[in-house]
Amino acid sequence: MILLNVLIFVIAIGTAVGINSSFIQPALKNAQRFNLFRLRYKLHYLAMKGAISEDSPSYIVLLDLMNKSIRASASFKVTDFLIFLSRLPDDQELASSVAQITSTIQGNSSFEYCEIASEYFDTLRAMMKQDTQLLFAIIRPLLAVMSSIFFFNDIKNEIQRRVGRVETAYSKLEQYKEDFGQFCSC
Repeated sequence: MILLNVLIFVIAIGTAVGINSSFIQPALKNAQRFNLFRLRYKLHYLAMKGAISEDSPSYIVLLDLMNKSIRASASFKVTDFLIFLSRLPDDQELASSVAQITSTIQGNSSFEYCEIASEYFDTLRAMMKQDTQLLFAIIRPLLAVMSSIFFFNDIKNEIQRRVGRVETAYSKLEQYKEDFGQFCSC
């Protein structure tokens, strides 16, 4: 009887995990992807109104970032999206473009544009937090166990390096959100 209960429990847990990974997580990711689409269409509408030029670096950079984010999150694989996000802190071209855009916004006070940009980076942060929450819940205890075992020191260092990259990307998204968000209160 106990064996039957264990078997039913294992089947129920397997079914729950399958439903979660096949239906629930993609639906949650889709909701955030739809927000990216909504922001992209708001940016297009802003250009159609003439509030921002379609040839301006502000428009081109943000539109390119939005398209890359939508493309990276299309597969519903956490790794694809995290690889895209982990490259953000090292992207010097992006950093200089964001600096140029923020200085342009300071001069023009484009409220709608900075609101879209701030919400875009906030959406990316939310997507990243959702994708890494379970990952960190598993990795941090693993690191504690591995640090007590001498043989896994190289593996532990590699995992810590990658966790550091993810945390750096998260803080960079926070910085970009605040860079644009400060102009929205104008």
